[in-house]
Amino acid sequence: NYSYDDSLYVNSDGNLQQLSDLTDMDTLRVIGVGKKILSISVTTGHGELQLTNTEIFEGSYIQIGTKIFSEITSNMTMELAEGTYVVTVANNGYGGSTEIEITRGQTLTLDLDTLKGEGPQYGSILFAVDVEGATLQIDGEVTDYSGPVSIQYGVHSLTVTADSYETYSKWLYVNSAEATIAISLASESSSSSSTAEETADEETSDSATSTDSSSGGTAGSLAGSLTGGSSSDSTSALDEVELDALVDSLLEEDDDDSTSDYLSTITSLLTSLTGD
Repeated sequence: NYSYDDSLYVNSDGNLQQLSDLTDMDTLRVIGVGKKILSISVTTGHGELQLTNTEIFEGSYIQIGTKIFSEITSNMTMELAEGTYVVTVANNGYGGSTEIEITRGQTLTLDLDTLKGEGPQYGSILFAVDVEGATLQIDGEVTDYSGPVSIQYGVHSLTVTADSYETYSKWLYVNSAEATIAISLASESSSSSSTAEETADEETSDSATSTDSSSGGTAGSLAGSLTGGSSSDSTSALDEVELDALVDSLLEEDDDDSTSDYLSTITSLLTSLTGD
C-alpha cells in the first residue's frame, strides 16, 4: 500500500540508519505524502543484553520484566526494547535478581555469577488446586500441598491428577522466596473443546502471585505448558455454533405449523440445554 525510494530518510536520535537496522521492537514515526513514505524516525529503539558465565544457569530460564522468559544458553545475546527491567535467574538452588537498563544501540553485559548468591536457595510455594483430593507430584514425587511446599530454586516438573479430570502437566520455575500457584483442572468431558485461546494461554506462565524478597525475584513460576499440559476451565456443553443450529432446527419444525406454539419451542430449547 505504501512505497519509498532511495531518498528515504531513516534516523534514530539524529543518526542515519538503514531499514535493516529496524526490528519489531522499535516504535516508529513515519512521515509521507499520499502513499509515499519520506522519512522514518525511531522514537523507541532497542539494544542488546549479553550474558556471561552462564554455565550454572544453562537449561533454565531468564525472566526479564514480567512478560519475557527465555531459555538460557551458553553466553547468549538477546535483543530488547530500550528501557529498565528487573532480571531474574534461578537453577540448581542458586539464583537472584537485578535491575538493568537497556540503551538504544548499545550492548549491556550481565555476569550471571553476580546473581547466583549463596546456595542452595528454596522457595516457599503454596498450591491452590480447584479439585479436592487431587494428587500433586513434583519431579515425579507425590507431594503434600496442604501447606506451603519448599522447592529448590530452578526448573521442576509439575503434575496434578484427579479422577475424571485431564492430567495437568507443566514446568514449574521457582525463582523467588514465596509464590502462590493457582491450578485449574479440565474435566475429561470438556477436553475436546480446547480452543486457540487456551493454547495461547498454555504458552505463557500460569496465573500466579509472588512476593519479592532480598534473595528472590519477581514471578514465582513459569508453568508454561512446554510439555503440552492443559489448564483450561470447564467449557459449556454447547458452543455458539451448536446453539444457533439447535435454535434454527426448532424454528424450522415450528414453521410447518401456522399455529406454532413458541412457548413449546422455548421449552424444547431449555430442555436441550439443561438435559432436564
